[in-house]
Amino acid sequence: MLGKTEGSQRMKKWLFFAVSACILFLLVGVAASQEKREGYITGKIVNGDSENMSGWRIRFYDMKAGPTPFTTEYGRVPDFIARSEDDGVFKAKLPEGIYHMMALKKGPGKRLGPAGEGDLMYPPMDSTDPKAYVVKAGETTDIGVISGAVPFRKEWAVQVKTGIEGTVLDAEGKPVEGVLVFAALRPEVEIPLYASRDTDKDGKYVIGLPEGGQYYVSVWKEKPITVMVKRGEITKGIDIRVTRSR
Repeated sequence: MLGKTEGSQRMKKWLFFAVSACILFLLVGVAASQEKREGYITGKIVNGDSENMSGWRIRFYDMKAGPTPFTTEYGRVPDFIARSEDDGVFKAKLPEGIYHMMALKKGPGKRLGPAGEGDLMYPPMDSTDPKAYVVKAGETTDIGVISGAVPFRKEWAVQVKTGIEGTVLDAEGKPVEGVLVFAALRPEVEIPLYASRDTDKDGKYVIGLPEGGQYYVSVWKEKPITVMVKRGEITKGIDIRVTRSR
């Protein structure tokens, strides 16, 4: 009787280790599979004088996730951002796909957001046929040396034809200056598609959009507001209350 009990216990232990090994194998397999779906893109950006090459932000836009960022009708939020090193070299790990790329160096004291006056950028905003970069799983795409960055031109500023406009207010109803407002196609997305410029001293914002439809508008990490937009019109009076301290 004791021998049968010991045998049963050994069988249970064997089954436990076998199942554990299978689970571990599956987890490793899933991780490896996910790793294989990612690749790298690398390059080097230089200024005309080959100086001050640090501080560039290399923005990548998944071409399947949204429309082109090269437009004056809206400001698209990048899907991924890499920063250049002191020598201008950058390297980004991206999911397999096809991307537009925009290198941007913000002016002194300026934060992230759509390109504006005082910024340097490559390629120019009015590029009619920007390059598409392919990232393959497990491979590195070297795009070489990027040169020819140009100062942002005032005619490249977003000129909203379809969009949303309003004011950002704090809990006391006072305007909030210097924040970005975002618009997404779904309420739960981590990275929205479109962004405004920083709100002005009166808390005013405007978001350009490529087309009409239903959008979810919010300040970062705040609960979004559902807004219906008609193509060719600016939906006004969409005020946003900020509940978190900035």
